[in-house]
Amino acid sequence: MEDHVSLDPWLTASALPGSESERVHVGPEVCRYAQPPTILRQPADAVVLKGQRARFSVQAQEAMGFQWLRNGSPIPGANAVTFEIPSVTAGEDGAKFSVVVSNGNGKVNSSAATLWVVNE
Repeated sequence: MEDHVSLDPWLTASALPGSESERVHVGPEVCRYAQPPTILRQPADAVVLKGQRARFSVQAQEAMGFQWLRNGSPIPGANAVTFEIPSVTAGEDGAKFSVVVSNGNGKVNSSAATLWVVNE
Protein backbone atom coordinates (compact mmCIF):
# COMPACT_ATOMS: atom_id res chain seq x y z
CA MET A 1 0.00 0.00 0.00
CA GLU A 2 1.26 3.45 -0.91
CA ASP A 3 1.80 6.10 1.78
CA HIS A 4 0.57 9.57 0.92
CA VAL A 5 -0.56 12.73 2.65
CA SER A 6 -4.00 14.01 1.86
CA LEU A 7 -4.79 17.68 2.43
CA ASP A 8 -8.34 18.74 3.12
CA PRO A 9 -9.24 21.07 0.20
CA TRP A 10 -10.85 23.54 2.65
CA LEU A 11 -7.77 24.15 4.79
CA THR A 12 -6.83 27.73 5.58
CA ALA A 13 -3.36 29.03 4.85
CA SER A 14 -2.37 28.94 8.53
CA ALA A 15 -3.00 25.19 8.60
CA LEU A 16 -0.70 24.45 5.66
CA PRO A 17 2.90 23.37 6.18
CA GLY A 18 5.78 25.68 5.31
CA SER A 19 6.72 29.24 6.14
CA GLU A 20 4.26 32.14 5.93
CA SER A 21 5.70 33.25 2.56
CA GLU A 22 5.34 29.75 1.08
CA ARG A 23 1.70 29.23 2.02
CA VAL A 24 -1.06 29.39 -0.52
CA HIS A 25 -4.75 29.84 0.07
CA VAL A 26 -6.98 26.94 -0.92
CA GLY A 27 -10.68 26.15 -0.70
CA PRO A 28 -13.23 28.85 0.09
CA GLU A 29 -10.50 31.46 0.70
CA VAL A 30 -9.77 31.48 -3.02
CA CYS A 31 -13.27 32.78 -3.74
CA ARG A 32 -13.44 35.09 -0.76
CA TYR A 33 -10.10 36.79 -1.47
CA ALA A 34 -10.22 36.72 -5.28
CA GLN A 35 -10.69 40.47 -5.50
CA PRO A 36 -8.57 43.61 -5.33
CA PRO A 37 -8.02 45.19 -1.91
CA THR A 38 -10.51 47.65 -0.44
CA ILE A 39 -9.50 50.90 1.22
CA LEU A 40 -11.42 51.28 4.47
CA ARG A 41 -9.83 54.56 5.65
CA GLN A 42 -8.21 57.03 3.26
CA PRO A 43 -5.07 59.02 4.13
CA ALA A 44 -6.02 62.29 5.87
CA ASP A 45 -4.72 65.83 5.33
CA ALA A 46 -2.10 66.93 7.85
CA VAL A 47 -1.21 70.35 9.25
CA VAL A 48 2.30 70.19 10.70
CA LEU A 49 4.75 72.70 12.14
CA LYS A 50 7.94 73.11 10.09
CA GLY A 51 10.56 70.72 11.51
CA GLN A 52 7.97 68.39 13.04
CA ARG A 53 6.97 64.89 11.98
CA ALA A 54 4.21 64.24 9.43
CA ARG A 55 2.58 60.84 9.27
CA PHE A 56 0.12 59.45 6.75
CA SER A 57 -1.65 56.10 7.00
CA VAL A 58 -4.19 54.00 5.19
CA GLN A 59 -6.41 51.20 6.39
CA ALA A 60 -7.11 48.53 3.80
CA GLN A 61 -8.71 45.11 3.66
CA GLU A 62 -7.07 42.20 1.79
CA ALA A 63 -3.95 44.32 1.15
CA MET A 64 -0.55 42.75 0.56
CA GLY A 65 1.47 45.66 -0.86
CA PHE A 66 1.72 49.41 -0.46
CA GLN A 67 3.46 52.10 -2.51
CA TRP A 68 3.27 55.70 -1.31
CA LEU A 69 3.34 58.53 -3.82
CA ARG A 70 4.29 62.21 -3.47
CA ASN A 71 2.54 64.38 -6.04
CA GLY A 72 1.90 61.24 -8.11
CA SER A 73 5.49 59.93 -8.10
CA PRO A 74 6.55 56.80 -6.16
CA ILE A 75 8.56 57.43 -2.99
CA PRO A 76 11.48 54.95 -2.89
CA GLY A 77 11.25 52.59 0.09
CA ALA A 78 7.79 53.83 1.16
CA ASN A 79 6.08 50.42 1.13
CA ALA A 80 4.25 50.17 4.46
CA VAL A 81 0.77 50.90 5.73
CA THR A 82 2.12 54.23 7.03
CA PHE A 83 4.46 56.84 5.57
CA GLU A 84 6.34 59.26 7.77
CA ILE A 85 8.41 62.37 7.16
CA PRO A 86 10.60 62.84 10.25
CA SER A 87 11.08 66.61 9.83
CA VAL A 88 8.97 68.52 7.30
CA THR A 89 10.35 71.51 5.41
CA ALA A 90 8.58 74.57 4.00
CA GLY A 91 9.14 73.13 0.51
CA GLU A 92 6.73 70.28 1.31
CA ASP A 93 3.83 72.66 1.93
CA GLY A 94 0.93 71.68 -0.35
CA ALA A 95 2.43 68.33 -1.35
CA LYS A 96 -0.11 65.57 -2.04
CA PHE A 97 0.46 62.08 -0.61
CA SER A 98 -1.44 59.00 -1.75
CA VAL A 99 -0.88 55.26 -1.74
CA VAL A 100 -1.42 52.38 -4.16
CA VAL A 101 -2.69 49.33 -2.26
CA SER A 102 -2.32 45.97 -3.99
CA ASN A 103 -2.71 42.22 -3.75
CA GLY A 104 -2.47 39.38 -6.27
CA ASN A 105 -5.87 40.30 -7.71
CA GLY A 106 -5.30 43.98 -8.45
CA LYS A 107 -4.61 47.37 -7.01
CA VAL A 108 -6.49 50.45 -5.91
CA ASN A 109 -5.39 54.07 -5.52
CA SER A 110 -6.23 56.05 -2.41
CA SER A 111 -7.35 59.64 -2.43
CA ALA A 112 -4.58 62.23 -2.00
CA ALA A 113 -3.93 63.83 1.38
CA THR A 114 -2.45 67.31 1.45
CA LEU A 115 0.44 68.25 3.74
CA TRP A 116 0.15 71.81 5.05
CA VAL A 117 3.33 73.14 6.66
CA VAL A 118 3.10 76.10 9.05
CA ASN A 119 5.98 78.15 10.41
CA GLU A 120 4.77 78.60 13.98
